[in-house]
Amino acid sequence: MEEMKATRDFIWGLVQSVTWWEIYAAAGSYFLFSYWSQRNRRGPFCWPLIGMMPSLLININRIYDWMTEVLQESGGTFVFRGPWKSSMQSVMTCDPGNIEYALKTNFANYPKGIDFQNVFRDLLGEGIFNSDSESWRLQRKISSLEFNSRSFREFTANTVEEMVENRLVRLLGNAADRGAAIDLQDVFLRYTFDNTCSLVFGRNPGCLAADLPEIPFAKAFDDAVEATMYRHVMPRTCWKLFRLLKIGKERQFHRALKPLKEFVDDLIDYKKLVISRTVESRNGEPRTGESRTGEPRTTGESRNGEPRTTGESRTGELRTVESRTGEPRTGEPMTDAMSKDLLTSFICKLSDGNGSISYSDKFLRDAVMNFVIAGRDTSGVALTWFFFLLSNNPRVELNILKEISQILLKRRKISETHEDFLDTEKPLTQKELQDCVYLQAALSETLRLYPSVPIDHKGVVKDDVFPDGTCIKPGMRFFYSIYSLGRMEKIWGADCLEFKPERWISVNSDGQVMLHQESAYKFAAFNAGPRVCLGKNMAYMQMKAAAAGILRRFEVRVVKNHLVVPKISLILTMKHGLMVNLTRRSPTLPLNCDSSIGFV
Repeated sequence: MEEMKATRDFIWGLVQSVTWWEIYAAAGSYFLFSYWSQRNRRGPFCWPLIGMMPSLLININRIYDWMTEVLQESGGTFVFRGPWKSSMQSVMTCDPGNIEYALKTNFANYPKGIDFQNVFRDLLGEGIFNSDSESWRLQRKISSLEFNSRSFREFTANTVEEMVENRLVRLLGNAADRGAAIDLQDVFLRYTFDNTCSLVFGRNPGCLAADLPEIPFAKAFDDAVEATMYRHVMPRTCWKLFRLLKIGKERQFHRALKPLKEFVDDLIDYKKLVISRTVESRNGEPRTGESRTGEPRTTGESRNGEPRTTGESRTGELRTVESRTGEPRTGEPMTDAMSKDLLTSFICKLSDGNGSISYSDKFLRDAVMNFVIAGRDTSGVALTWFFFLLSNNPRVELNILKEISQILLKRRKISETHEDFLDTEKPLTQKELQDCVYLQAALSETLRLYPSVPIDHKGVVKDDVFPDGTCIKPGMRFFYSIYSLGRMEKIWGADCLEFKPERWISVNSDGQVMLHQESAYKFAAFNAGPRVCLGKNMAYMQMKAAAAGILRRFEVRVVKNHLVVPKISLILTMKHGLMVNLTRRSPTLPLNCDSSIGFV
C-alpha cells in the first residue's frame, strides 16, 4: 500500500509541476514533427491517433470530387489511414492497372469480404452480389444462361417496349399537356422498378400509374435500401447496436424487411405451385392441389409452425393471383409469357424435373432480390443524368435526333418497296435500337462521368502488392473510385470533363460508324473481370428504348435554377431529384432532317 501511495504522489507531483505552456509546446512539437515527416507524402494529412478522418469529414458532402482531387494529387492511388485501431485502413485507387489486378489477375484475393457481406446480408442474403465461392458460381451460371437465351431477350424487348410506349410516354405526355414540372428521377426509378419486377417476378407493381401511387412493396424496398446505405457509412459497432435495439434507421429496416420477404415468398410459392401443376398436367397426374398420394401438398410451414398448403399466403389465407382479365387464379398451367421471368427460370433450373425444388425459398428469394436492386436503381439513375447532360448540351441532343430520324427515314424507304406500310410512329424495334450508335455512345459518356455506382470496394485475403508498388494487408479494404476513373486526364485526355459522345465512336475501313469499345478497367461502370455485369446489354436496351421514346416526342429542359447535386449514397442519385418541363415535338419534325448530314 505504501509503495502504491508513493507512486501516486510522485505522478501527481509531476503533473502539478508541468505548466500549460509546456503542454502546448509538447503538442506543437509533436504536430511539427508529424508535419515534417509527411512533407513528401501524397494525399490528405494524417493526424496522430485520428488519421485522415478530419479531411474526410470536412469534405463528406463532396466526397466523390474530393476523392478525385486526392487521387489526382497522389498519382492515382493512395492509402487512407483511419483512426487508430479502427477498421478504416484502406487502399483507394483509380489506376486501371490496379483495378485490373484486383478484379481479374488476382481475383481470388479480393472477394466481397466479410464487412461488405455483414452490412448487406439482411437485404441481399446470399444473393449473387453478396456471395463468394460456390453460391456465387451457381447463381452466375444460371443467370448467364438465362440472360443469353433468345427467349429471355425477346421477353425483355417486349416488356420494355410495352412499358415505354403504354406507360412511360403516356405519363410524360400528361405532364406535358398540363404544363406541369415533373421529377424525372422519380419517374425513371418507377419505370426501371416496374420493368425490373416484370422481368424478375413476372409481375408489374404499377409504379408508373398516372397518379404515381405509393406502392407498398416499392416503399418497403426503398426504405430497406436507404437503411442499408446508412450501415455502409456507420461504424460496425454502432449499426449492430442499433439493429439489436431496433432504433433509428434499423427500426425502419426491420419494418421494411417483413413485407419485402412476404411479397417475394408468396410469389415463390405461387410460381412453384404453377410449375408443379404444369408438370403434373403434362404427366397426366392430378392438378387439384393434391400430391401423388392424394393428400394436400404443402410447401413449408407458416409462422405458427403449421404446414402451409400450397396456394396459401403467409397469413394462412388462400392466395389468389389475378389474371390479365382480372379473374383470380390459384395456379393454372404456365403460359408462354409466364414462364420467361427470372424467378420461374431459377425454379425450373433448380428442380429435379418433377416440380421438387432442391434449394430453399430463402435461396430463391436472395437470388431474385439481388436482381431487383441491380436493375432498378442503376439504369434509372443513369437515365436521369443522361437527360440532365442533354439539357446542357443541345448539340448532342440534335445528333441523337438525327440518328433516330435516319432510322425512321429508312423505314419509309422500305415501306415504298413493300406492300406493308411501316408506321414511323411505331416504337423502334430491337434491331433499330441496336443501330442507335450515337445514342449508346451518349449513354456510355453519361456513365463515364456519372457512374451509377460511384465507388466499389473489396476485402483482402492476404498480403499483396499492386502493380504500382502499393502494399495492402488483410484487414484493409480495397476501394476503387469509378467516378474518379472517368475524370482522370491521363486516362481520358485533356477534355475528360467534357460531355463528348464522339470519343466512343470510330469509323472502320468501309466507312461504317461503329462503337469504340474501351477496356472494362478504364470504363468500369458495369464492373469487370469474372463479376462483370450480366445485364449490361439489357440495361443499354432499357435505357435506349426510354431515351428514344422520349426524345422523339418531347423536348426536355431542366427547370430554371433547379439545384443538381449528387446525393452521398451507394447509388449516384440526385439529392433534389431532376425537375423538368416537357414540350411536345412536332410529329413531322424527325422526318425533316437530311439523312446525309453527319454528326456535329
